[in-house]
Amino acid sequence: MSARTAVFSPWQTACAWADSLAVSCTGAAVWHERRAHRLAELLEHAAKHSRVYRERIQAAGGRADAWTTLQRMQPVRKRELMHRFDEWVTDPALRLPALRAFVRDRDRRGDAFLDRYVVWESSGSSGEPALFVQDVRALAAADALEATRGPIALPGAGLPSSLPELWSAAAWTPQRIALVAALDGHFASVVAFERQRRLNPWLGARGRSFSFLQPIAQLVAQLNDFAPTVLATYPSMAWVLSEQQRAGRLRIEPRALWTGGETLTPALRRALSDRFHAPLHDSYGASECFFIANECRCGRLHLNADWVILEPVDERGRSVPPGQAGATTLLTNLANHVQPIIRYDLGDQVRFVTAACACGSHLPVIEVQGRADDVLTLRDHSGHDVHLAPLALTTVLEDEGGVFDFQLRQRGPQALELEMFDVDAAAHAEGACRALRSFLREQGLASTRVQCHCDTTPAARGRSGKRQRVICQAHAGEHAVATKAVSARVAPRARRAKPAARAARATA
Repeated sequence: MSARTAVFSPWQTACAWADSLAVSCTGAAVWHERRAHRLAELLEHAAKHSRVYRERIQAAGGRADAWTTLQRMQPVRKRELMHRFDEWVTDPALRLPALRAFVRDRDRRGDAFLDRYVVWESSGSSGEPALFVQDVRALAAADALEATRGPIALPGAGLPSSLPELWSAAAWTPQRIALVAALDGHFASVVAFERQRRLNPWLGARGRSFSFLQPIAQLVAQLNDFAPTVLATYPSMAWVLSEQQRAGRLRIEPRALWTGGETLTPALRRALSDRFHAPLHDSYGASECFFIANECRCGRLHLNADWVILEPVDERGRSVPPGQAGATTLLTNLANHVQPIIRYDLGDQVRFVTAACACGSHLPVIEVQGRADDVLTLRDHSGHDVHLAPLALTTVLEDEGGVFDFQLRQRGPQALELEMFDVDAAAHAEGACRALRSFLREQGLASTRVQCHCDTTPAARGRSGKRQRVICQAHAGEHAVATKAVSARVAPRARRAKPAARAARATA
């Protein structure tokens, strides 16, 4: 397999697709059986090949059954895993310096690493950026779940999903999928998109990605020219674009909106669907695991419980009862054996819904609350409102400014305050402020005042355990009220993987 060839196994993907479809059509006993079998396989493999997990499994009493062992294991966190990277991964050929050099070369996004792995980087949403490696098994599971349970499988997804739709004239109109995301790094979104472009020539010709970091007027012009029939992006960015649509500057007619990567409030869902006159389909995923949950036709998130284990726990790491949200959530990804994710502290609050879903699926229903970030509304020199998605702001500060632990607060219609808490924030402060001011100028906000300073005293963290990093203060002006009422709360940038993954996989 050459470096420019996408990592893909037709046989494994076909088997995963058939199995996923079978589980979706059967009762809860089937996914319980799949989960138990896959957990036993994962723990056995990790105990043999990962020193980090061998220590934890032994401490938990490795002779117990897989589920009991899992419950007894101490949780892991991103910082520990990255500090012990060579002892974490199960392939000795994977070494952190080589992986970091690989992701520094942005021209290699989507390339195969060592001819057999896909690699992406996450953000530093919890103060620690990370690298994640996907093998063929994990990718096959992700592709299969998106094809069988993602928006492509739902009525009104924007593509034909029934015989009447299939035979309609509209179904034969080639779809144009626009992905609006961060394109300047090896993030999961763009990596997944590039991988699928190589697997699917149709997507290469009909799918196009757009950077949300460019000036909004330039982005709007590009989308108008492309005229997408499917718009895939983050909820907060979709709202920014909907403001352009409402003002008549953006003139697109998508047949569907695909969102993910942030908490989608009911108010925001209604606003987006009304403004674009299109159905909206959401999902829940992370850089650590793309395929945590998919939305059904009733708008509920169903956990892919045959491949994913979520454990809501309290502040002391004890399981909470169904129907109650924990202080944080532990994630186990049953698909990835090369870089095991077992009882990983995800940082989000998750609640299992006890009532059955009207869609008929036996997969568990969950509700998610991530970290809370706000859309900012600033005024340019002419007095016009300019809306900034929090993911765009955090991307600039992380990727160009080199800071990951910070708070950006709006202090007025034309005033921002950036407070940095990184240990080495002082060394990056000048660059972070320069990057932020440059981004604001590109958005027509050169008159916005930016005050930057460092603080060694950590700021308070939200209920989810993750710091709110972009804050629209109440005294920022009345013009911010509408923004907060609609966008309300959005979740961590770490979830930026999903919209692009969906846009790519749905066409595979």
